[in-house]
Order: sequence, then structure tokens, then C-alpha cells
Amino acid sequence: MSNPFGSDTKCKTVWVTTVGTNAPPENGAVTLFPNPTSGYVSWIGDGGAPVLLRVFNAFGQLLVERIVENSQANLSSLNSGLYYVQLLSQQDNSC
Repeated sequence: MSNPFGSDTKCKTVWVTTVGTNAPPENGAVTLFPNPTSGYVSWIGDGGAPVLLRVFNAFGQLLVERIVENSQANLSSLNSGLYYVQLLSQQDNSC
């Protein structure tokens, strides 16, 4: 079995804080901002490495899946609502 980066999958829980600031995250957390958004979202705390971004709706349906290399993604194609974001890192194979 391999993850999208071609290696064995290893899961790790990462706490995400969603605040309107780009202050450094604490304790290995990833900060996703702004929340709410009507367009681009950015994140810090991933070390700037490429990640596989996945966005799910409230029913768990996968809506967005793509590799992002600049810690920023355009989500303007999504309607207003509640979404879950998953960032898979090649560095530590987290999920």
C-alpha cells in the first residue's frame, strides 16, 4: 500500500487552529487562515513542503484533491458551507 507520494501511509493527528492571523503555530499544529474564506486559504506549520490537499463536505464526500506546493489554495469554486480540510505531507506521510 502506498500514499499519494508513493510511500507507505502513516497517520498522525494534527490539531488545526483556524484563526485570522499568521502567528507561528504551536506544538506542531497547522494554522489554516482566513476562516471563513470566499477564495484563497493559506496555512503555516507544514514546513513549506508540498502537500496533498483534500477538501471534504459535511457528508464526507471528497470535493477537492490536488498537490499544492505553495501553502495556499484557491477554494472559490466551493459554495458557502462547512468543509473539512486534510493536508497530507510527503515529509512525514501524515494523514
